[in-house]
Amino acid sequence: MKKGVKSRKLFAAVVDLFIYSILVRIFLFSLYQSGINQQISFLMGLLVGGMLSYVAVPLFLKGQTLGMKMNGLVYSFVNEDTFKNGIILAGRFLSQLFLNIVLLGMPLAINLFLMLWRKDGNTIADRLFASMMVSQKYFSTKKRMGRT
Repeated sequence: MKKGVKSRKLFAAVVDLFIYSILVRIFLFSLYQSGINQQISFLMGLLVGGMLSYVAVPLFLKGQTLGMKMNGLVYSFVNEDTFKNGIILAGRFLSQLFLNIVLLGMPLAINLFLMLWRKDGNTIADRLFASMMVSQKYFSTKKRMGRT
């Protein structure tokens, strides 16, 4: 993977984490102010904020999170079925959230280092869930040539 794409992928991940943290804070504050327990508010904020930013937005923007949209990247899935892609995105997010909660954020750090050190820039979730981030130019060229 070219250095330009790797740096754009890393920047997209950082932007997506920033947007995710803002959404979590919004939901945490609103749920806590409505009288729900602080721990439950935090867990619900993590779930709802992540499902919005990592599942709903990529389904709405045809395979791009907001950070990926800013950097011209897109998820490339094995199949073209939107429902299956939604299940893959939800499974990917929920598994990463669970592992980050249980292992205190270590998988996030490992994924960021894998993005930097590996030649292809793939993370653990890219390998497990048969998806990867590619440049939008490459993706549109691939679609035009009929190789989906």
